[in-house]
Order: sequence, then C-alpha cells, then structure tokens
Amino acid sequence: MVRILVTACPVFVGAVLSGLAALRLLRRNDASHRYLLAFMVVATLFQISHFLFFNQVRCLVPAADTAFSFTLPALFVFYYYYIDSLTTTGRRTWAGWLSLLPSVVCLVAVGALYLAMGPEDTDVFVEGLYGAETAFSGRLAWQWLAHKMVIVVFILQIGPVVWITLKRIRSYNDSVSKQYSDTDDKIVGQVFPPLFFIFFVFIVALTCLFVSKFVFVHNNGIIYSVSIAFSLLLLLIGDHALERRFSFLDMAREEAQEEVQQPAAEPQVDETVLRKRVVHAIKTEKLFLQPNLKISDLARHLHTNRSYIYNVVNVEMGISFAELVNRERVAFAVELMRQQPSLLLADVAVRSGFSSNVSFYRNFKKYQNCSPKEFQQQLSTDD
Repeated sequence: MVRILVTACPVFVGAVLSGLAALRLLRRNDASHRYLLAFMVVATLFQISHFLFFNQVRCLVPAADTAFSFTLPALFVFYYYYIDSLTTTGRRTWAGWLSLLPSVVCLVAVGALYLAMGPEDTDVFVEGLYGAETAFSGRLAWQWLAHKMVIVVFILQIGPVVWITLKRIRSYNDSVSKQYSDTDDKIVGQVFPPLFFIFFVFIVALTCLFVSKFVFVHNNGIIYSVSIAFSLLLLLIGDHALERRFSFLDMAREEAQEEVQQPAAEPQVDETVLRKRVVHAIKTEKLFLQPNLKISDLARHLHTNRSYIYNVVNVEMGISFAELVNRERVAFAVELMRQQPSLLLADVAVRSGFSSNVSFYRNFKKYQNCSPKEFQQQLSTDD
C-alpha cells in the first residue's frame, strides 16, 4: 500500500500541473505555455509507466515499457523546448525537431519488438524483467538490448541538452539585465540549484535501472527516492513556470513598440558627452528612484535614441543597465538606513526605487555582501 501511494504521488502531481498548464494555455496561447503543457503531459505519462512497472501490473507492462521508451529520452528535450520558447522566439523548424528523433526511434523499436514477440514471448520477457538473472535469446534478447538503448540514449543526450539549455538561459538573462533594472520577475534560473540536486538523484536511480531492473524494482528505498525526487522536480518546475508572466516575446514586443515611439536617430552622437548625461541623469537627478526603470525610460528622459543609450551603458561603460541602476539604489538605501536607523526595511526598499523586497534583498546582498537586516544590526551595534 505504501509503495502504491508513493509511486502514485508523481502521477498525481504531474496530472494536476498538466491541468493547470492547460488552463494557463487557454488564457494565453503562446509557445512557452504549449511546450510547458507538452512537458507536463510527457512527465505524467513517464510516471504512469513507472507506477505500472513498480507495482507489477504485468498485463500492462508492455504498454508501460513502450511509453517509457519514448517519455524517458523525450522528457528533458521537451523541457529544453520550454526554456527555448521562453528565451527565444520559440519558432521551431524541422531541424529543431530532430532532437526528438532518438525518442521516436526508441518508441518504434520497443513497440515493434513487443508486437513481434507475441503473447507467450511477451509474458516470458515481462517475467524476466522482475527476475534476478535471466538470459534472453532471439527477439527477447533484442528487446532487452532495446531497453538498454533507451537509457543510453537518455544519458548521452543529457550533456548537450543541459549545455544548450544553460546557454539559452545565460543569453536571455544577459539581455534582460541590459534593458531592465528590475529583473527578478523576468530572468530564468532562480530554481536551478535545487533542480540540479534532484536531477542528480534521478540520474543515480536511472543508473541503477540500467545495471539491473531487478535491483531497482525490489528496492523500496530507490523507488521511494525516485518518486519523491521526481514529485519535487515537477513541483519546482511547475511553480516557477506557472508564476511566469514574462518571456523573450514580451521583451521583443516592448522593443518594437518603443522603436516606433522613440526619437529619430541622430546623425552623430558624441559618446563621451552622452555618457556624462547618462551618469548625471542616474546619479545626480536620481532617476534610479523610479521603480521598474527601463533603458528606454532613460532614453526618453534624455531625448535621444534608445540604441545609443544601450551602447553607452552596456558596451562603453562595461556594466549592465541593471547593475548601473541597482548599485545606485543600494548606495541610496545604505545612506537612508544610516540617517534613519529605525526605518522599516520595506520602506527603505520603496524609497530606494526597488519594486519588491525580493529585489531589494538580492541586490543589497550582492553589492554590500550582507543582508539589509544584518547591515541594520551593524548600525545599531556601532551606535
């Protein structure tokens, strides 16, 4: 009973998150929500196949194995598609779908071999999956090799998929920090440290599965660890994804609107003069106190072209727009806390131009090497 409940947990989590993703897709039909739904559905099917196998529903093991052969290698490919749709235009050419080809090959191989084996051979093979030592021959041996191939394909594609995904995320986050001062609700990646830990547990379990299904299916510790880890994995991904309100497409739409509204490009721009004007606007005029300040707001304030400001700040000055603004906000907050030590930290955040307490705490910690609370305590100690 305990095994049934634990192994059903990720199925339930996946089904609920799939439903929530479908509702979100109805409200906003874009690529990121479509790929999120696809990922959640594939993850749920993957866990249904595990549930049937772990609980030895032998009459359904062939169908579960066939589903497993596709969903395992396709799982993180679909997650990559989701991240790609958040961080780029999300348009996928025929070449972009080739990453799913290994998953389709595994599906066809395992499914076709089950069909070719016949009922008696299938029963023998399924019994062998739950046995400690089984020597297969003929079509059963090919099916055994096909099962091993599924896990090998998954392991081999982990490196490229993770590398490309992280590259997409870094590029997108860099673009966001160059255009927005408040990035916490726009960047991707806040949940990745725990994700990588859970992912590591998942890989260890799959390694055990590759070595021997017998060891895997008869070890409750491994089964419970995998089920709980995958439930947490889905919850973390789902919570992060369903809370998102911003993507590359939103950034592109804003840029397009601002291109229409901005002044015509000046024939020649003295970058040294423009740099001084930028510094004056941010530091002397305290434009950083404006919440959700964007680089286009600075361009409008200086009555110049956005691309010139972008180049001066992010290229000539050598720092991102977010860093330029948030360093000044933190410096202002430090001075404000020194002048008014009893001021609530929430009020300090608002007066310093931060749009949220999360942004205030993160940036303060980044540039002061301590939290606002710790800094406030240091001030009271010094007094």
